[in-house]
Amino acid sequence: MDAVKDLFPEPTHRDGEHVEMEDQMAELAQARFDLRKVAEKEWLILDHKYGANDPRRTVGCVYEVDPYEVEVMWMRALPVATRYMSPVEALDDVRRLHEQSRATRPISIPHHPPRLAS
Repeated sequence: MDAVKDLFPEPTHRDGEHVEMEDQMAELAQARFDLRKVAEKEWLILDHKYGANDPRRTVGCVYEVDPYEVEVMWMRALPVATRYMSPVEALDDVRRLHEQSRATRPISIPHHPPRLAS
């Protein structure tokens, strides 16, 4: 029984209430985007929405400029910076941007039955 609880943990509660939708979306963004080190001073920001052989999987290439600065070459048109203090900051910016784009509900379009011809 404990093994089942480990596989399927109880949902996190905050003051007796279930986790809010934004928190769940943040967790999805955490799982979707990943930072992978490919060389001593180079990383890739990956989007796991796409397969391993899909070129869209690489969101950006991160290069260390000096110990306290990295530069990112974005593979997509993203409204984010190109210089950060660390590779993790660049990854966090992509996650934050993704969360913001998914934070609003779709605009509902009213549906009306067709008008009767007179």
